[in-house]
Formats: sequence, C-alpha cells, structure tokens
Amino acid sequence: MSTPLGKKTFAEYKKAIKEKEIRLEKLSKVHKVKFTLVGEMEDAETKLRTLIRTGDELYSDSSGVIREIEDGMAELDGLFTELERVTKGILEFQNIIYGLTQEAEKVANDLGIREEDLPGYTAADNAASDADDRISDFDSRLNDMENYIKG
Repeated sequence: MSTPLGKKTFAEYKKAIKEKEIRLEKLSKVHKVKFTLVGEMEDAETKLRTLIRTGDELYSDSSGVIREIEDGMAELDGLFTELERVTKGILEFQNIIYGLTQEAEKVANDLGIREEDLPGYTAADNAASDADDRISDFDSRLNDMENYIKG
C-alpha cells in the first residue's frame, strides 16, 4: 500500500522517522558536547592568558625588586666593611685608653692623689666604658649584616 508520503507504509515511515530522530538526537548531543568543549577551551584559554599577563607583571615587578636588593646588598656590604673598620678602631683606642688609665692610676697613687683628679682621666675612662656598651651593639649588628650578605 502506498501513502501520500511515498511508497512506504506507515510503519516504515514511522521507523524511518524514529531513526532520523535518533540520528538527530545523537547529532544534537555531539553538537552540545562540541559546544561545551569549545566553551570550556575558550574559558580555559582566557584564564590562561590572564594568568600569563599576571605572571608577566609579577616577573617585571620582581626584576625591579631584585635590582633594589642587589643595590641594597652592595650598600650593606659597604656599611659592613666600614662598621667593621670602625669597631676595630674603637677596640684599638679602647685598649690604648685602658693602658693609659692604668698608668695614670699608678701615677696618681705615687703622687697620693685620686686618679679622677688627673686631667683627662675621667673623660677617657668614661669613653672606654661607653665603648664597651657600643661594641656589643656593633658586633651584634655586624653578625646580622654578615648573615644577610652570606645569605
């Protein structure tokens, strides 16, 4: 029997439509998968490019910081050298003063006077005492500086 839709029977026509619907459904799922995949790729690409730009900015910023640190380290090294030289000088003069004050104490004792009555004794003795306080601070700072320099 022939139908207005061609020489197929209604059952054949219904079967053909069902097969086309199945193919369309499969095709629709493929398109959905493709569209979802494309969207995910585009989203991932956008996020990746954003991270790359952020990384470039951080890289650039870190370059400036590294230059500042290098400049600071060079300055710190110079300060270390100078503070070390000054500390050695302080120790040297402190030892000279200790020797001179001991000699002054003997002279004062021989003369029967107090060493504090000798001109310059008290100021020199006070300077040597002040040096004791500062040397401890300077040595501590030199250790800190050395740790930074050596890393």
